[in-house]
Amino acid sequence: MCTAYTRLMKTDAKNVREVFINDSFLARSFCVNTCLELESVPMQRTPHLEFSVKSESESGNRSRPKTILNPTKDFANFVEPKISGVRATLEKFHDLKLGDLSTTYIAAYSVGEYAGKHRDNFGKEHNIVEGAGDKRQVSIVIYLNDEDDEQEENTYSGGNLTFYGLTGEGPFADFGLPVKGMAGRLVAFRSTIMHEVTKVTRGTRFVINTGFL
Repeated sequence: MCTAYTRLMKTDAKNVREVFINDSFLARSFCVNTCLELESVPMQRTPHLEFSVKSESESGNRSRPKTILNPTKDFANFVEPKISGVRATLEKFHDLKLGDLSTTYIAAYSVGEYAGKHRDNFGKEHNIVEGAGDKRQVSIVIYLNDEDDEQEENTYSGGNLTFYGLTGEGPFADFGLPVKGMAGRLVAFRSTIMHEVTKVTRGTRFVINTGFL
C-alpha cells in the first residue's frame, strides 16, 4: 500500500500533471544488496535515451548512463511482478487504462552523466525508447540508493529527477520540481511530462526504469 504520495496539478483541470510517490516500495535492505551485486555485473551504454531527431525540448548533447538488463535472479523473480502489482493503483491515480509493463532495466549514472530535458512519450518521430516509444503512458523510476550531499557510503550527489510544467501558467511555468533520491522510493508519472536527470557530481546513481504501455 502506498505510504506517501504527492499529487501536483496545473490550475487548468483539463491539463492535470501528476506525480505519484511511494517512499517504501522496495525494502532498503533489498536495495543495498542489489547495489552490491551490481558492482560485478557487466554494463553497457544505454540506447534508451537516444532521439532520432532533436525535439523542441532538447537542450544539447547528453552523457548517457549505463544500462543493466536483468542483472540478478531476484530482479526478474521479484521486482517485475511487484511493479506489475501496482498497475491498478496507478490506473486509479492517473485515471488511465494501462497495458503491459514495458522494458525494465537498471540505469547507472556515474559522475558527469545525466539525461537532458525530454518526454518519454513524445511520438515516433522524436523518441525511440525501446519497449515504449510513443506507446508508454506512465513512466516509473525506482531508486536503489540515496541521494546524499554528506558523502555517505553507497550514496550519490546530484542526479536529481526534475519535473517541468507542474506549476501552472505564469512566471513559474518553467520552474523545475526535483524529487530527492531515496532507496526504495517509487516515482510514477505520465510519460508526457517533461523531465530531466541532472548531472551526477559524486558516486553512482542506481535506478530501475520501466513503465506501463
